[in-house]
Amino acid sequence: MKKLLSLLVIACMAMQLSAQWSNDPSVNNVVYSNGETFGSLTATYEATGMTYIQWFILTSSGMRPMMQLYDNQGVAQWQENGIIISTNQNSSALYGTALEVSSDGCALVAFADTRNGDMNPFIYKISQTGEFLWGDNGVQLSNSDAYRIYVYPCNDGSAWAAWLGEACYMRHINADGTTDPIITIENNSDFGHVICDDNNNAIMAYFHKTGGTFMWPDREVKICKYSTSGTQIWLATTLIQSYSYNFSTELQFVPDGLGGGYVATKPVINNTHQAVMGHFNSDGIATTPVTGVFASIESNAYNYYPTISVDPTTNNCIMFFRRSNTTETTYQLKGQCFTATGNRLWTNTGVSLSGNNDYVYPITSAAVPTGGAVLIYEFGNTNNQSTIKALRVDADGEFVWDNESVYLCSLASSKSGSNVCSGFHNGQLIYSWNDARGPQGLYAQNLKLDGTLGPIQISIISGDANGDGSVNVSDINTVISYINENEPEDFIFDNADVNGDNAIDIRDIVLIVNIIMQ
Repeated sequence: MKKLLSLLVIACMAMQLSAQWSNDPSVNNVVYSNGETFGSLTATYEATGMTYIQWFILTSSGMRPMMQLYDNQGVAQWQENGIIISTNQNSSALYGTALEVSSDGCALVAFADTRNGDMNPFIYKISQTGEFLWGDNGVQLSNSDAYRIYVYPCNDGSAWAAWLGEACYMRHINADGTTDPIITIENNSDFGHVICDDNNNAIMAYFHKTGGTFMWPDREVKICKYSTSGTQIWLATTLIQSYSYNFSTELQFVPDGLGGGYVATKPVINNTHQAVMGHFNSDGIATTPVTGVFASIESNAYNYYPTISVDPTTNNCIMFFRRSNTTETTYQLKGQCFTATGNRLWTNTGVSLSGNNDYVYPITSAAVPTGGAVLIYEFGNTNNQSTIKALRVDADGEFVWDNESVYLCSLASSKSGSNVCSGFHNGQLIYSWNDARGPQGLYAQNLKLDGTLGPIQISIISGDANGDGSVNVSDINTVISYINENEPEDFIFDNADVNGDNAIDIRDIVLIVNIIMQ
């Protein structure tokens, strides 16, 4: 059945209309228009800008996972309203899902369903032509219950998955869909989030419960590292000491680009919510105080909903968060930048990024390749009607765009979504959300580095596969590496596809040789 689906997807790709990313924030791209949607995740393949969007719909058999693929201009590549990933029995509640892109450009989709009775986790690998590479029913990760699933791609087409059950678990899935042993993190661990290093070893940041009550547990943040075979490389180390947390708190966890990582969370300290950061280096050693580093030292204020990214030009951590008074009657967006040792660079209370009476909710953020970061946030009022805006700051916390903030969606309505965007690739990021406007469904919008919307302009230099501005033997080596499935870091698909057939093969190499010989 899935092979037939692949053929149908290919046929639909050939019949796509020329719809592109909207340049009007009141008229966004419709991803799914057949009714209410739940969850929304986006992930972009850096080499080509192809973007997967994944969501769920509620049916008589429970939550059903769906997915659509867009090219870098915003043209849907699959059938209208996307493809169905699984029709297996599922709960009517959504307990967690994850979407990433593998190093070979395929979607990695993980979720739990009740096809076997329990809430078991599964992971699928789906190609750009809609082929289910790890089988029609994916790969089962565990026979036990699973919630709060995370996925992180490795550099060889494989991936790590992490999930929460009775404790935190993680497992490596090889590029061919075979699996390595399940790794169990210590008892009383929860909300484990995983990334991996350049050698495909997994690094997990997780909460370890130390006491408290069910709804208000005391937790510390710990880190550990394992090989794909399950060998523990780092002993579990406390990164942030134990504080009181709301039961539902999750971790923000991002690699620092140097083999270590940053963690952000929001404990309750002295009866106030505080956004806190911790950092560890490539040896698994904490470089920040075990108390964590507060985004702001302001007293009598709540600082929460942190979202973090890493500035690639400095490897510093940029955090956006919401500040409110303790009665939660005024709200404000703020930003902070930390060094790996915990120095606050944007004053001790952070920079103010909105008015003090705005109803704002930070959703997600992304680093900008040239430095700084972009924040996507909801802007509106308290009666469940909001718009979606974005702002960009440079490495010093200064606004970059003339208007300071721009609309991704200027239509006020009830919205929900995930705290994940695609990140900046090819000069744009993609964000999707569930929207109760008419028609109710799933919507998406791109955002360019200059703060505008709409199709991007890509400069194509035929044959310049590595993007260095010239065509020479190094481009031939880059294409050969790509064909051999060793994903080159600087590969540009459109430049390498010299004959324009949307495939990279020996014919493109011959044409590059001809260009060099001219």
